[in-house]
Amino acid sequence: MFDTGYFASGLSVPDTCVLLYLLKCKDKSQHSFPSVADIAYISSLSKVTVRKSLTWLTQRFFVRKDRYICKCGDFGNNHYRIFSRAEQYDLLAPYRQIKAKAPEIFQKTTQQANHILRHFILKVLSYIFFKFEVGKIFPNTS
Repeated sequence: MFDTGYFASGLSVPDTCVLLYLLKCKDKSQHSFPSVADIAYISSLSKVTVRKSLTWLTQRFFVRKDRYICKCGDFGNNHYRIFSRAEQYDLLAPYRQIKAKAPEIFQKTTQQANHILRHFILKVLSYIFFKFEVGKIFPNTS
């Protein structure tokens, strides 16, 4: 059965096509084995777009991509493990914790950056004033 929560995830059209095909091809252990060429052919997308979509889906924990190497040493089709929405939520828990602490960390970093920037600007301005004698009144020689 298809979890409709995937549609609420803000997937683009190519990402949705690739995910739907992987879900169609999955077995009982949530694994899918299609090649990039097969996904591209069935979904009418280019291989580059399919690879980009697979990368995006992997980064967002929709799928896990495992390289498959045959016993003879040749590369086979990649193995894709499709995560359910509940598994994806659990995998993203550390990210949510870091994101919750980010404003506090960003505020401290911003304050330090402002202090360093102010110090740097004062040094540059003082260098300009002393080096080029800005603001010094010269006698009128005309």
